[in-house]
Formats: sequence, C-alpha cells, structure tokens
Amino acid sequence: MKTHDGICYIDKEIEYRKYLKECCMRFGYTLDSLRCILYLLKMIDSQTENLDGLINRIKHLYHITLQSKDIKERMTLSTFHSAKGLEFENVYIRDLIEGDFLYANSISSFSKGKI
Repeated sequence: MKTHDGICYIDKEIEYRKYLKECCMRFGYTLDSLRCILYLLKMIDSQTENLDGLINRIKHLYHITLQSKDIKERMTLSTFHSAKGLEFENVYIRDLIEGDFLYANSISSFSKGKI
C-alpha cells in the first residue's frame, strides 16, 4: 500500500480522528491543530513515492527549518498576544482598521509620555 493510502486508511478506517479527539488535551494541542498536522502529513506525502521518501522529505523539511533559525534577515508572523514583551526593529500590522485597536486618547497619552 502506498504511504498516502496507509495514512488515509489509518485516518478513516481505524478512526484515528476519534482517537485524536479523545486525546488532544493530553497532547497539549487543540483538535484543530492535530487535524492540521494530519493534513500536512498527507500533503507532504503526496510528493513522495514510498515510506522512505516520506521519511527523507520530513528530515529535509526539518533541516530547512533548523537552518532558518540562523538567518538574521527574516520575518516573524505573530499575534498581538504572543508578541507581548518582544522587541522588533520594524513592525507591520495587517488589516488594522482605524478605531478598532488603539484609541485616539491612547495615542495622545503615549506621545505625551504618560504610557
């Protein structure tokens, strides 16, 4: 059986999603994040021929991920909550609608040194 077919078999026939639902809290993940990992595994596997190819592809992607941590010129995508306390030279905020995040009095207080 091809690895993609094996992953689909485990997912559907053995009811792996039901197992994930029951165990997601023990793993410390949300059910959606575990489903996303399973989806990504299927997507990575779609470009491989067999189990060895899948393992080699995952090792290659892992290696690329480790190398990217050493790059000084990079972009970090983050939420406001996870970025608290971090410092960045430049910050770009997408889809900010005037009045939805900071209020005029907050900006005024900041410029006067009160914040």
